Amino acid sequence: MFFRDALISNPEFVVEYANLKKDLANSYSENRQAYTDGKTEFVNKVLM
Repeated sequence: MFFRDALISNPEFVVEYANLKKDLANSYSENRQAYTDGKTEFVNKVLM
């Protein structure tokens, strides 16, 4: 819920997150764990 609310309040985060997810999906299409791990730094940044 906090992450979602942070995205709603900051449109720049939405664009950055979308781009990150696209890049990770392209890089790790066969590795779900690496995809998820790749989002961790961004999620932590948003939640701080």
